[in-house]
Order: sequence, then structure tokens, then C-alpha cells
Amino acid sequence: MEDIQKRRARQLKLYWKNPEKMRAIARKSYHKNSKRSIKYSEKYYKSHKIHANTQMRSRYKLLKLVALIMYGGFPPMCKYCATENDLVIDHRDNKGHLDKDRFGWNAFLIRIIHERDFEKYQVLCRPCNTMKAKISASKRLKKIKIMEELRCQKKM
Repeated sequence: MEDIQKRRARQLKLYWKNPEKMRAIARKSYHKNSKRSIKYSEKYYKSHKIHANTQMRSRYKLLKLVALIMYGGFPPMCKYCATENDLVIDHRDNKGHLDKDRFGWNAFLIRIIHERDFEKYQVLCRPCNTMKAKISASKRLKKIKIMEELRCQKKM
């Protein structure tokens, strides 16, 4: 064990003498062995899948809590009904699913934490969020019906 620690200390000394050179060497080595390292990481992930999933889940819960506190105050509450249970981050323009699909859940939460755009996101409980989505969907349907009626009138 001591040999490994000594070797690691020696490597760190070399690295900090010329970090750019060492980064270039590491990058070259990675590209040279990229297929092998990808296979190794896939094999490692398969054998440690449960541990990796629990880590990702706990990271997601922590990020969600930080985002909820940031956008909903402490303790986080629903903007409409002031409940503290079953809270979600809501996109005010109803386009949140696009961001979540594009970035994934963890990256989405990291992005909104760093963005701090209080005009774009809000905290709602799940029932209020569902009602908001239904209301906006019915408004969209009404607009579509009006547009179709106008098209029919223009054709006549």
C-alpha cells in the first residue's frame, strides 16, 4: 500500500511541474486507448450498476432539493396553494419537457440552479402543476378551434 502512495505522490509532483504537458500526455493516452477504456467503464458500470444508480438517485434528490429551495423559498412551498408536499419545478411557458428531454434530469437541475432565472421557473405541487397544464391545453385547443373557424370562413 505504501508503494502505491509513494508512486501517486511522485506522479503528482511530476504533474504539477508541468501540468500542460501532463494533460497532453493523458489526452494522447486516452485517445490511443479510448476503445479499451470505454469497454472497461461499461464493464465496471455493469458490475456496479446498483451502486451507480443509488449514487445518481441521491445526487438527483439533492439537486432537486437545492432547486426547490432556490425557487420556492425555505421551506419550499407551492406558489398557488402553499403546500409543502409533492413539489415539482414548473416551467412557466409550459416548455419544460423540451429542456428535460434535451439535457436529462440531473443536467436540467444543474442548469436551472446556475441559471437562477426566476421569471422562467416556479415551484408548484403536482396537483397544481397538472391543473395548470390542463388549463393551458384547453386554451391551446380553443385557439386551434378559432384558427380553424377563421380558415373555414376565408375559404367561403
